[in-house]
Amino acid sequence: RNCFVIPVSDSREGWGDMLRESLIISGTGGGVGINFSPVRPNGSEIKGTGGHATGPVSLMRMDDGVGLELVAGGGRRMAKMSCLDIDHPDVMEFLNSKLEDGKLSTTNISVTINFDPTEFVALIKEDKDIEFSWNGRKTGEVIKAKTVWDMIVKNAWNNGEPGVLNAFYA
Repeated sequence: RNCFVIPVSDSREGWGDMLRESLIISGTGGGVGINFSPVRPNGSEIKGTGGHATGPVSLMRMDDGVGLELVAGGGRRMAKMSCLDIDHPDVMEFLNSKLEDGKLSTTNISVTINFDPTEFVALIKEDKDIEFSWNGRKTGEVIKAKTVWDMIVKNAWNNGEPGVLNAFYA
């Protein structure tokens, strides 16, 4: 079988395109990998609508629903991978997204280290912060790198996920 990495953009149309591609690929037996980092954080203002974004984890649940429906229809178990950058403002929600039984059950999750991994290790060792960013812009919010790392390790120990991907390109 083939595996595909598909993009997602931060718009309703982008979400629809991603879900359509995921449905078609999954329905024909292909695996699907998606980095949801381009999706604006949960609670972000959506200009022009007066609304607020539901964030990447909600979109992951929608994609997982595609997999659940295909399996329920007699298809094989889906092969899906959802990723989120370690400095995305929704990373803690993401890391805890599979702790509830039945949530993201057709999907594996991995956090991506999107900057020099030696810097990340130094942040942990020196008890320093990761500054959250989205779409190349710092948000001003921070979290201890060790807090994020401890959650990754705890959740991986308890249920085998998340994985960690090196997405840094020197």
